Amino acid sequence: MITCPKCSATLPPATLRCQFCGTDVSKLERPAEVKVQRGYIAPPWVWTWYTIVCVYWMLDGAFQIVLGAGVISNERSFLRMVIGLLLVVVGLGLLFRVRFLRGVAHILCWLSLLTGFYDFLVGLLFTMVVGPVGYIFAVVSLIRAALSAFMIYLIGETESHYPM
Repeated sequence: MITCPKCSATLPPATLRCQFCGTDVSKLERPAEVKVQRGYIAPPWVWTWYTIVCVYWMLDGAFQIVLGAGVISNERSFLRMVIGLLLVVVGLGLLFRVRFLRGVAHILCWLSLLTGFYDFLVGLLFTMVVGPVGYIFAVVSLIRAALSAFMIYLIGETESHYPM
């Protein structure tokens, strides 16, 4: 804001004449524009982990494609290859900030979270049948569920940086 030298009225910075007394205020010094950044800004570590998890999605998808193609074993699975391709595309979409693929990733994360908890319970039941192997299955399921929950968190933290 600027102040009129004649009547001491407070005026907006873009004003050329005082609206109260008509004095020319075009020659007055204007205050420097201060840009105020609005909204939430995610901490820098969020972007680092967001990128790491996106790359993990792409690598996991590539691994699923390799498994589905029968490169590692003789068992071929077209469905596994399609799921792997979906993971690669979603991971790339997250890195390049494609809003639609971000929504797909969100849904996949929630499904993975729910199935991870279900698999955890199944793993605990398997301990009665197969012993310690059931615990390993349960722990791996919990890790997968935690990774999905973490990605849901990261997607929420980076929400304001996606174009509408």
